Amino acid sequence: MVQPNVPRFFRQKDKMELTASTVNLSEKEVSATASVEFFNPVTNGIFTEIPAQTRNFNLASNENKIVGWNIEIPTTELPAIGIRYSIKAGTHTDIVERVIVVLSN
Repeated sequence: MVQPNVPRFFRQKDKMELTASTVNLSEKEVSATASVEFFNPVTNGIFTEIPAQTRNFNLASNENKIVGWNIEIPTTELPAIGIRYSIKAGTHTDIVERVIVVLSN
């Protein structure tokens, strides 16, 4: 299970670490892959100005772990950027999407 920690808004040229809490609710240890990608919320197309990132890790039974990705918000004409968080462990996948407003400086 993935629970993103997202800001209320971005400012152009912001540098930050986006984080998400991951939870293993199963009775056994799992190997997991967490990823984050960015998209245009109007067209749903991938926003390539911020590269997608992936992290691999293990989660023990009933363990919580914070996963983070360093990003920089580009100068963009988009009023908002979509974030798609996903975690995959074995045959299970959880995906959460958020849309964050981008403020000009």
